[in-house]
Amino acid sequence: MTRSDRGIDLSLVRKVNQVLRKAVIPAAGLGRRMSSLTGGAPKEMLPLAGRPIIHHVVQEAIDAGIVEICIVIHKSKEEVRRYFESDNREAGEAERTGETLQSRCNIVFAYQREPRGVGDAVLCAKAFAGNERFALLIPDQLFIGRTGAIRQLASKNLPPTAVVSSLIRIPASELEYFPGARKFVCEPHAAQSGVMVVTGIEPTEQAASAPAPRGFGRTIYPRRCFSSSMNGSPTGGPEKLIY
Repeated sequence: MTRSDRGIDLSLVRKVNQVLRKAVIPAAGLGRRMSSLTGGAPKEMLPLAGRPIIHHVVQEAIDAGIVEICIVIHKSKEEVRRYFESDNREAGEAERTGETLQSRCNIVFAYQREPRGVGDAVLCAKAFAGNERFALLIPDQLFIGRTGAIRQLASKNLPPTAVVSSLIRIPASELEYFPGARKFVCEPHAAQSGVMVVTGIEPTEQAASAPAPRGFGRTIYPRRCFSSSMNGSPTGGPEKLIY
């Protein structure tokens, strides 16, 4: 077994890299629910363990062997772009750390003109994704563990046409903090332990209080997903969802 200086199993990284090269990180939301905490700064730039949250998300993608990342931002969130692209010698330590990530992976940016949901943000990265599978990482949802969530998802022996998503069980007492986490109807996979097959999505009003499996923060989408995965908001609003 070969490991890097970060303790990562490189054989697993190579396996992941064969089938998954790209990732999209939607970071264009205006973060109104967190404005009292962020003071108007991008929520993705909130510090965690001395680095912005989005740094940890990009690191997760790189550790999974992903070599191209598209971060979708709004014009008001140039601070995120500066963090990764700063070439100013007087830049702070945080920005220089962002540059280090940029040297390990090709990071590009796309712009979402209005906050119209995750589906619309992913559409902004359509040209970037091209005709390849890609990982979607929601940057304000972090997974802490020895193996990153995207590496775990990509290592499963599933058809390349499958949509592969992380699932969690949220205690009923905490559901109010996760208003966008939809409840899935699932059944165990016949051949693989730890894998559930989603057979349906419960309507929001029926899923409000049940601590059932819910999609959360990390998904791998197949090639050619754009023609069928974008939907209008179930409430009739302007946002686009992605399933």
